[in-house]
Formats: sequence, C-alpha cells, structure tokens
Amino acid sequence: MTFRRNRWSYRQWLVALLLASGSMSIALPLMAQTQIGDQIKNTFTGTFQDNNGQEFTATSNEVVLQVSEVAGLTVQAQAPSKANPDPDDNITVDFVITNVGNDPTFVFIPGQATIADPPSQSGSGSFTQGTLQIVEFNGTTLTTPVNIPTNGLSSESFPANALPNGGALNAGQTIKVRVPLAVASTALKNDSVIVSLGNTGGTADQQNIGFTNDAGSVFTNNIPDGNATGEAAGNPVNGQREAMDTSQVITVGARLQSFATILLARDYQNGNTPGDVSDDRITYNLAARIERDLPTGITDVVPTALCQTEVTLEGLNVNRVLVSDAIPADTVLSSANPIAPVDGTWDVVYTTSALTIPANQANWTATRPTDSSTITRVGYLRDTCIPTNSTVTGFSFTVEPVTGFNGGRIVNIAQIFGQSTPGTPVTDTATQIVYDESGDQDPNNGLGLANPDPATGGVTENNGGIMARRADLDLDGTDPGNGTSPIANDTNQGVNTGSTAGTKPAGGETVAQTIASAPANGPDTQPGAIGPNNTDDDFTNVILAPPAAIPANQQLDDAQTPPTVFNNTVQSFSSIPQVISLLPQPPASPEALPDGTIVTITNPANGQTATYTYSSANGFTFVSGQGGPTATLPVTLPIDPNVSNTGSYTVTVDLPNAEQATEYPIPIIAFIDQGAPGFDAGDPGNITIDRIYTGYIQVIKEARVLEDDGTTEIVPFTTDTSQLTDAAQTGRFVEYRLTYTNISTAQGNGTNNIVLPATDFSIVDDGAAAPNNWFVSTQDPSFPAQATGTATSSSGTISVTTTNGDIQAYQLTVPSLNPGETGTFTFRRQISEQ
Repeated sequence: MTFRRNRWSYRQWLVALLLASGSMSIALPLMAQTQIGDQIKNTFTGTFQDNNGQEFTATSNEVVLQVSEVAGLTVQAQAPSKANPDPDDNITVDFVITNVGNDPTFVFIPGQATIADPPSQSGSGSFTQGTLQIVEFNGTTLTTPVNIPTNGLSSESFPANALPNGGALNAGQTIKVRVPLAVASTALKNDSVIVSLGNTGGTADQQNIGFTNDAGSVFTNNIPDGNATGEAAGNPVNGQREAMDTSQVITVGARLQSFATILLARDYQNGNTPGDVSDDRITYNLAARIERDLPTGITDVVPTALCQTEVTLEGLNVNRVLVSDAIPADTVLSSANPIAPVDGTWDVVYTTSALTIPANQANWTATRPTDSSTITRVGYLRDTCIPTNSTVTGFSFTVEPVTGFNGGRIVNIAQIFGQSTPGTPVTDTATQIVYDESGDQDPNNGLGLANPDPATGGVTENNGGIMARRADLDLDGTDPGNGTSPIANDTNQGVNTGSTAGTKPAGGETVAQTIASAPANGPDTQPGAIGPNNTDDDFTNVILAPPAAIPANQQLDDAQTPPTVFNNTVQSFSSIPQVISLLPQPPASPEALPDGTIVTITNPANGQTATYTYSSANGFTFVSGQGGPTATLPVTLPIDPNVSNTGSYTVTVDLPNAEQATEYPIPIIAFIDQGAPGFDAGDPGNITIDRIYTGYIQVIKEARVLEDDGTTEIVPFTTDTSQLTDAAQTGRFVEYRLTYTNISTAQGNGTNNIVLPATDFSIVDDGAAAPNNWFVSTQDPSFPAQATGTATSSSGTISVTTTNGDIQAYQLTVPSLNPGETGTFTFRRQISEQ
C-alpha cells in the first residue's frame, strides 16, 4: 500500500522523539509554557489504495503525553552604563534573570558578582563592586531598590513586601539585578574588567543547567506546594537549575590628572622715600588655579581636583596641598605676618630648611620663628582638595631689604605641590606629584603629563622639574607683566622663548622688582654734587654771552641764542647692572623757559638721542629719537658696576629767544624705571639742573636829586627819567648809583656745582663817552680835595680820569664777584650854571 508523505512525517517524528535516548532535555523547554498536567494527544491517520485503486483509511493508536513540572533559568548581562569610564566614575552593570521553566519558582541571588581581568588584559584591581541590588521585578522598576546581603539570599527570604508576589517568580518573569562598580581614582587608561553573575563551574556562562552547589551561583529554589498561586504540586522533573553570564569588557578610557597653575604678582612701595631703600617693601600676592580643561595637546586623562601630597609639618608626615614661596635673595620676611585666604581652609606655615631641600620635603611649622632672617620659605597648607575650575586668591606676604642692601633686582618664583589623588606617589599614575611654578599661564610647569620630581626619576630641575633653590634670572627668565593682581591680564605672562626667557626649556618665570637707591646725577664728573638745598638742585651754570653792542633791554632772537651743550655724569650705587633713564623736567616756574625751547639728550656711548620741545602749558613733548627712544622710552644709560659705576651724557639746549641777563633752568632727571615706561613719582631718581645765563652780571644805574645843600633829597633813587628831569635844576646835585650783582646761583652749603664767578670785574662811567654827556654840564664838588672826588663803593678799588681840573671818568675794579654777591658804586655831580 502507499501512504502520503505528509500524513506520515509527524508520526515518524514522534516515534523518533519517543525513542530517542536523552531526548527529554530537548523536549522540556518546548513544553515549559504548557499547563502542568495537561495531556498532549496525538493519533496518526493515513490512506491507501489497493490494486484496484480503491482508497482505504488506516488509523493509528492514540499517544497521550502529560505535561510535567519543569524548572528553567537564564541570566543575561546587559550593557554597562558606561563602557569606557574615567577614574572616580561610578558605573553599573545590570543582569536579567529569567524563569524559563513552567512553574513559579524562587531564585537564589548571590550577594557578590565576580570581577576579573579579561583574557590577555589587566586592571580589574581598579574596580570595586558595591552592594548588589534588585532594581526591577518582572519589568517593573521597584520604588525602593532591594539590597542583596553579601552572602546572598533566596527571593522569598527578603523582607516582607520588598519583592512582589512574596519573591515568587512566575514562568516567563524576570528579575533585574544591578552590580555597582566604582572606578578607583588611581585607575589608569586601559585598565579593564569583566563582571559575572552566577557560577557554572568549569565552563563559564552556561544557561539553564543542572545546579551544582558552587559559591556565587544563581539557581532556582522550588516553591513548596501551595505556597504560591499556580504552583504545581511536587518537584520539577529536572531538579534545580542555574545559569551564569558575563558582561562585555569594561575599559578605563583615561586616568585622572590635576592641572594646577600658581600665579604671582608683586606690589612695590618705596615708603615715599625714593632715594632710601631701607624702608622699601615688596608685597607678593599669590593665587592658585585648578584647570577644568585639558591643556592643548594633552589627551587620555581627565582633569581633576588638586589633592594632598605628603609634607612634613611639626616633624610629622601629613597630607596637604602646599603653596610655597622662597624668600627672595637680599630680602627678609617683614614683621607683618603672611595672609592666607579668608575661607579658613589654609594655614600659614614657615620653614628654616635649606633652600637646597625641595619645598615639599622641607620641615614646616605653624609657629613663626623669632628671627625672621632664618625663615627661608613661607608656605600655605590645605588638608582638602582644591576643586577643578576654581581659583583661590588671598595669599600674600611682604619682604623688606636686608640691612646693608643698596639696590638691585629682587626676583621671585612661587610653587605649588599636590597630587591628582592622595597616596604614595607613583610615576604616570594619579598619585604622581603635581607641581607648578609661577610666572606664566601654563599649568604643571609646562611639563604636560611628565613626572616633575627629579627624586623619583622625573624631569630635572634645570629642565622644569621641582626647583630646590631661589629664583634665578638667567635660568628662569622674567615675567614681563607688571601688575599687582595675580589673576589680572598684566601678570604671569612669561614664555619660554624670546628675550625674557631663561635657559631652562620649561617652568616658571621670575617676577622681578628692582629696588634701587636713586642714582646720583650731577655736573660733568661730579654725579654726587650737592646743591644749595639738597642733591636734587645741584647744577651746572653756563653763560650764553649776548653779542656786543646789543642794548641791555633788547631781547635776543634765535640767531643770537645758539645751542648750548652741557656735560653731565650719573652714578649707580647698585651692585648689579642697572639701566638709568633720562628725561627733561619742567622748571619749578613754568614761565622760566620760553615756549619753543628745544632740549636734546644724548648718550654718546650708544648713540641714543631724544629731542623734546617745551611749552609752559604742556611741559616737554617728545619730538624725535634715534637708537631706540620714543615718546614713552627715554634715553638710557646702562651701568655695569663690573665695568664702571658711572656714565656720561650730554644735554643740548636751544633757546628760541631770550631776555638778557636772565636765568633759564632745565632740570634733568636720571631715574630707575620701575613701572610703566617713563618717570613715575615712585621711581627712584635724582635731578640735576642745567642752567643758561644770558649774561650773569647785572648792573642797574639809578640817580637821585638833592637840593643845593647836598642833604635835602628832592627825588629819591630812581630810573624814572621824567621825575629826574623835572627836578634837575642849576646848583642841585645829581647822585648816581650803580648796583652790580652776580645773578647766577650760588651753591651755598653745596659742593661740586659748576658756578659762574666773575673776576677782575670793572665798571667805568665816562661822562664824555657817548652816549654819556654829564661831564660837560656837571662837576664833582669834592675834587680835587678828594682824589677820587665823591666816588664811594661797597668794595673794590676806585680810580678816576681827570680832564681840565675835573673828573671825567670814574672806574671801579672788583677782584672777584661770586654768584649771588652784589655791590654799589656811587658818585655825585653838581649841575653847573649855564
């Protein structure tokens, strides 16, 4: 007979199924969701034909199967909350446990997952698991996650109402278990871990296998009969089941790295005595900035707070963030105590440890040493981390010059020490020391991720590693900023290239402050000259002689006032090279110089010149320069004490016009420029005065009229011709008085000024020499009884020339007339009758 294939295929499969040895393990999952106790019936029918083609039906016996209680369990790892976490991150890995049996079951959940190195990888030690929690039950998020005890617990044993349905997990339902992981702050890039829940023995990650009592297993616990809705009586035919799964590899993407920048500025005060350095003070203002963003070119690290590193305080090792500043050379900490930020998290400390010992290895104390000269560094300690993206301000301390200091450059660099995370420092980890020096905007001393500690094989001191010395101008370079606030844009502007850079390729730059005693500035070869009052009014007096035959009351024009050259000398008292700047200053009385006066200052040694023009309204205005001088940069005299502590310069003065016998002063200041270019009130300087005289002997002739009795005064001494004319009558007397004065400035109690004395001074008054004509109309009433007639003088020798029995000319000779001295010469004539 012939059977149809489609009618026999199912029968053949069923027979094979029933006969196959060990086939139950395959059949059970297929029947797992079928109601327990249900019968599965199957009868095969077929048709056939005989030889005559007649069709007949054939029916098999009925096969009846009854569904049994079957247990089943799977565990599936979910993706981690962050596959590439950073140090200090907290992440989670969830595992979903599913009842794939056909009857409610309790599930035992271990209290710890297994964390391990992935194959051929390492770093699981950088991860720590927290308390495991049940966070979902059958897809519903629990309002309060349920903590799993460390030793684990079966789902029915959790506190009442902690889990729905008394912890019974119906067929097909799930439980989500969360494994929290903390990434250590010391974790390194590429540290890796895998997380497993369950334990399936020698073969990991098996699903729904027979339970073996191993630690850490996830397995089913049959619910006692009648203890759960829908629970079938009896035990599962396949016993207890267990499962295990492992997460994907979790790899740290970067390590923690703090980026610290220490900032420094100075505020200089000269005590209002520019010439005296003993009362000068420098206050250093500091700030610490912890960067939020990675410096350019840095990758694979995560910016983090600056935390503590080990320092020694009162002889004990403690963990602190340290800000340190060495007391600059030639200074001592002033009596004013250093100031810490007002937030109360910082303590001021001091050390007397030698500067050859790095600041983070020095022995610090909170008690200020009695002898300030023994203090080598000032420090500030904090016992908590400084957060990222924060700037701490308010650090300051003041220094003063040591006794005997007579000027020089004071240089300073501040330092900051810490770690990205506390712990024993290890190179290329988050416990590596973090270090920076002030003077620029580069964090971590411009070293990037490199170890800055020479003591542990890091970058050497002269290449930017931890510095165990005072600041050094040649090695460290100079911060060109000149502001007083460490967080302003005009401070901490140092770079490692260019004219202000030092020889070391990385690291901070010095904040340099010149404390200078005022240079001496005086006449040629006499820089220490003292004027009538002090060293700021010493002078050089020269004469610009008017051309002959110019009336005394006639103004001199530009052609009659050719340029006058002065030679001056300066002296530096500093033990280090200094640059002395030179500028003209307005005279005390603005009208003492005519508008349009031109002054040119020249340094003949380097060819620098600067020309200025004067107006009483605006003072001196820059006109032109050669060799570098500009409107803001004056002529300079570099003085190197190793060569000579003096220098010379010239001042050329061109008056546009001038009155005769008049003084024209031009003060010149030599100063040390300590701030913005140009002379400021606080710059130490010294003035000398270059003074032109257009004649310095002044002679004034006066006359008076006396009655014929020779006693009664009709008109007192005057130069008013009209008064004299009205009183001039026959028989009356005309008395002439010549007052002569050396109008140039005398040095008084001063020394070494260039003065203008007059020698062999002679006055001749000839009555017959035009335009005089008094000889023909007057006579000397005392001649010849008196050899010199009526002539008298306050000093000197009188001689006369006679003609026809009368004195025609009177002459006074004075051997010397010093600056400021004056005298008189008088004689009387009687008006003759016509």
